[in-house]
Amino acid sequence: MSTLGDAVTARYNNDELVSLTRSGANTSETTINTTRLELAVDDVSAAFLTPHGITFDSTDAQHLEVGVEGVILRLKLYGKGMDRQVRADWKLWKKEDLDRLAMYEQRRRIQPKTSSPTIANTPERLDQTRFDDMVPDRPPKRSTST
Repeated sequence: MSTLGDAVTARYNNDELVSLTRSGANTSETTINTTRLELAVDDVSAAFLTPHGITFDSTDAQHLEVGVEGVILRLKLYGKGMDRQVRADWKLWKKEDLDRLAMYEQRRRIQPKTSSPTIANTPERLDQTRFDDMVPDRPPKRSTST
């Protein structure tokens, strides 16, 4: 099972996950449908990636928090796909939680900076003769002296 799937099973009790992963199926089942759980994990991982461009990172606590909640909402959507509230909750999760995570990720990026008091451009050197030996089949240079 994936790391996100393991995180979900560690945080939620077995009975609740059985009811979420086996909704509409035989109610006498006592084991989690891991196939359905992993499908929800895949959907949540895809939601991280598009449109935010975030790759789920199982070592980041904030990714885990948002991911686990997303998996539970996705499982609810599988079971009650026609329920307006469940659809609204899923859309809200995608909008608010993933947007918040995207902002967090943007702040974590290394920002360019310098300790130089002034930054000045160096003048462009037009001396192309230093590249003469790098140009293959270049015609010989003409002498400019008279």
